[in-house]
Amino acid sequence: APESYDLRTFHADFEPYDTGVKDMLEVENLAVGYDRVLSTVNLKVEKADRIGIIGGNGLGKSTFLKTIVGKIPAPSGKFDIGERVKIGYFDQQMAQYSSNKTVLDEFWDEYPTLDQTEVRSSLGAFMFTQEEVFKTVDMLSGGERVRLALCKIFNKRPNFLILDEPTNHMDIASKEALEEMLKNYEGTLLFVSHDRYLLNKVPDKIVEIDEKGLRVYQGNYDYYCEVQEREAAKAAEVAVISIHRTAGEGYDRTPDKGDFYLTDIEEKMVADVTAAFSHSVVVLNVGGMIDTEWIKKNPKIDGALLAWQAGMEGGLAIADILCGDVNPSGKL
Repeated sequence: APESYDLRTFHADFEPYDTGVKDMLEVENLAVGYDRVLSTVNLKVEKADRIGIIGGNGLGKSTFLKTIVGKIPAPSGKFDIGERVKIGYFDQQMAQYSSNKTVLDEFWDEYPTLDQTEVRSSLGAFMFTQEEVFKTVDMLSGGERVRLALCKIFNKRPNFLILDEPTNHMDIASKEALEEMLKNYEGTLLFVSHDRYLLNKVPDKIVEIDEKGLRVYQGNYDYYCEVQEREAAKAAEVAVISIHRTAGEGYDRTPDKGDFYLTDIEEKMVADVTAAFSHSVVVLNVGGMIDTEWIKKNPKIDGALLAWQAGMEGGLAIADILCGDVNPSGKL
């Protein structure tokens, strides 16, 4: 099993060269996709942001990362990388990298100016210790290849890490080590992941990409879930709008207004309630003819109930039942 991760080595070897850059990335109406546009992104990334990107499959999360690092062109829109920004980019395909070199030689060939102690220290920070550095790359598991790729990236000391599914193929020990590295990384971080544990531990913002575009949540994945639950509960709520009239009150027989019309106060009430709720039901407790065109024209009013009887108590009772203040004797 891999040895425990040494956080002190990480700080010594991989601190970003330049942490003084404020504006890291600005994306404006960037169309993401190949033959067709998968999503359109607007996003600003600033110094020390730690952003986790989530969303359904096929919506262009990885394609977005490839676009901003210059791997593929954008169909339209633009993005600007800040001055002095040094990007370290990890592509999940790096887990498929093949080579007959040893881990030691693979890393050392990329950084030939380092001495052996420095090379072993860098590799050790990513849990390649003792005899493990003499394994060939082809002998490594997918998770080990990811660790080697990340070791190369971190050694460049970028101030902006862009990572695509970095914990894929990793075992638990490797994931925990990477989480600690990213939590203590002093640069800016933008990453795509389906790893809920990583999305809770590392980011301070969650960006969700869907068919409509992009939405930013100011918190980790648990916060994102809380917002989703609140909004789902809100969407499921139904407002009951109760309007009471006596015979002859609020009626007009002229053709332009019809048999029944709302007063200014009632119009404002209906507008305010339907703006605040996704669904609503109108209970009309009236004593005259009804014109319901104004109800049909409001897309947030799902239906109307008419209570028309002497004493005008029917509508009040229906409204109380719908709001849960009165329990009916039958089924609702």
